[in-house]
Amino acid sequence: MKTKWTVHLATFSIGWLLLFAGILELWGIPEYAIDLQSRYIEYRGQALTIGLLLEALVILGQGALILIALLLHRIKNRSLLNSDGMGLAHKLSYVLGLLGIAFLVLFFWLLTRNTMPPFVAITLWTGSLLAFTAALATKALVNVLQDSINNRDDLEGVI
Repeated sequence: MKTKWTVHLATFSIGWLLLFAGILELWGIPEYAIDLQSRYIEYRGQALTIGLLLEALVILGQGALILIALLLHRIKNRSLLNSDGMGLAHKLSYVLGLLGIAFLVLFFWLLTRNTMPPFVAITLWTGSLLAFTAALATKALVNVLQDSINNRDDLEGVI
């Protein structure tokens, strides 16, 4: 019962995070990119680049949250141990890897502009490390899931 409530709460929270990210994506990111361009000389003419780099982070984050919500739904319905569940876990691993790459691209873009404060550098570096760690952990869990599916198929064959 407690697990079911936790899954419902997590799915509900992910829905609200996706809603907030959608509002941020539609209004906040373009506005922020234009503001940075007008405020700092170093970013003149770079509003599109800034917008694309930030949009990539938000879109990949949304994709990861959607995949996590789908996997939580499969766990709740006890339908994770099939090839569709494994495909979702594979996709989550790749999306998290791309998210880590997006953090690094923004990190190096700011580094080449020589406009990165230490806090931003630490935040981007930590974000990339966390995303890569989650991608590797998800990939390892995909292998465990594959073994579970194979063992279940073997047991069904015996029964």
